[in-house]
Amino acid sequence: MQLDPNSPFATQINPAMGNDFENIVASCYFYLGYHVQRNLTVLVAGQTAAEIDVLASMITPLFESRIAVECKGSTPSFNELRKFSTVDQILKSDKISVKLAAYGANNIREEHIQFASVLGINLMKKEDLSKKVLPILWNRGTFRLDRIRVINRYLAVFQIKDYYYQNVYRNIANTEVKKDIGKYIRFLKGEVWSVADPVRQLELCFEKAKTDFLGFTDNIAQRLGTTAANQVANPTDETVQLAMLLELEHRILNLYAIARTSILARTESGRKAITERTPAIRNALNKLCDHNVTISQFPNFIFRYFFLWGGTILKHENFQKEEMSALAIECGISIEVAESFMNILKEIYETGNNLFQNYPNKEFFKYVPPAFRSLGAFHRKSVNPEKYNEIQIFFEDAKYENMLNAALVDIGGTAGLKF
Repeated sequence: MQLDPNSPFATQINPAMGNDFENIVASCYFYLGYHVQRNLTVLVAGQTAAEIDVLASMITPLFESRIAVECKGSTPSFNELRKFSTVDQILKSDKISVKLAAYGANNIREEHIQFASVLGINLMKKEDLSKKVLPILWNRGTFRLDRIRVINRYLAVFQIKDYYYQNVYRNIANTEVKKDIGKYIRFLKGEVWSVADPVRQLELCFEKAKTDFLGFTDNIAQRLGTTAANQVANPTDETVQLAMLLELEHRILNLYAIARTSILARTESGRKAITERTPAIRNALNKLCDHNVTISQFPNFIFRYFFLWGGTILKHENFQKEEMSALAIECGISIEVAESFMNILKEIYETGNNLFQNYPNKEFFKYVPPAFRSLGAFHRKSVNPEKYNEIQIFFEDAKYENMLNAALVDIGGTAGLKF
């Protein structure tokens, strides 16, 4: 969905339910500076221990702060609140603090709020979201236009992901392909989040990338009679695009795991664990521990680079400096820190498969799904329409826009974007 920049925020979200409401909550927490994951399943001894609609996290040099959020379109029942109250015990560790929040209807009864409070849950009304994002407007339900437009960008990202994770996955005809993609989704949305220890999570992420899911997109593409490279140049198969998205999400999780591991760098056990990493990972950890680096914004920088900028930085006519500056401003960091983050990304992924492609007019990360390449073009035009309206980023821009239109079909395609 997209919010109307000309209408009050609180009024618009009141009727929102299901995925739409979860995406609004996720977008608002991302707007506040948190790294956001959606629809996670935490496993204990192979069994589902908790399901989390939205997990918002912020990494600092010394610990990670998490907020697990339950998104209900109506008032949550007492049993639902009891079940949700166990999530903090499952997620927390000596380096992770966890808070629980839940959103329900605007007519929540006081007894529900008191009951939730006893369980350690901050139960709020839908309209309270506006107080989180812009506290100065409490109880007025209004919202500055530019802030709604920014949130709409995040809503678009989450809607595209929903389209692939739900619609495309549901319609996969090849049973074996669907089975393997389902396995990958369960790893990304469940298994990896069931590991609290940062070093173990780091090891698991990189191990699975080199074993179970090595060359995943190519493997899926070949079984469907095509190749990953062909689906970049001529994107037609949405199942391959989903596989591409899963690999990208995995690569982002690798970076997130590195950021989490940097918390331990200041402990003796952490330093020992870090010395056992590869040179590229050790260097990345050292850079993230630099006193001039805002580590809390590293995951959000990665998110914006891949999903809002399409994994691409233009270089011609001094664009590179301007684009890095714009990306830095969006993250609330200096351009020097943004360049440091980009160097970390390159250090991890330029080795081995060399996932960066460098041309005179642009530098981009390979195998970013075309829908996000196209969203990157729309994002640029919304930031500076005069400069970008006539710019062609890829020869395949029109084909990439077709994929974006398909993913945003519920809002009428790109015509429904309200940036």
